[in-house]
Amino acid sequence: MRVMFLTVGMFLAAGFAVQAGDLKLEATLVWGTTTGTNVSHQLLDAKRTKDLSRIFKWQSYYAITNRTAVIPANGTRTIPMGAKCQLKVKNLGASRVEVVWMGNNKIISTNVHTLPLTLAGNDKNDSAYFMLLRSADGNGK
Repeated sequence: MRVMFLTVGMFLAAGFAVQAGDLKLEATLVWGTTTGTNVSHQLLDAKRTKDLSRIFKWQSYYAITNRTAVIPANGTRTIPMGAKCQLKVKNLGASRVEVVWMGNNKIISTNVHTLPLTLAGNDKNDSAYFMLLRSADGNGK
């Protein structure tokens, strides 16, 4: 599977505090399609749909899973995103993370990036999966 990496400007303010150095991370698994036939999932919000549509070809984006996790400074958390999908995220500080994206018990990608971050990979039937990661700690990232 070919994986692309993009930083997409997305913002979120959250209402609770974490310890100094901790990262409150929001991760959203998204499915992009041109067929629009998936009615079992909710459409992604308008802002993030617009951000993705400016770059990618798909017409409809569905939020499959949305998770929030607090990752301590220099700590790692595993975030289950679905039955066959999980993220292992290490907090490197200063909104930098090391992300291991696993699918079907195989590593899809391993990367170090600054938040916000969009990871993308092809799916069957001319569709794609996206992993949207952003800070949810209210610091504007």
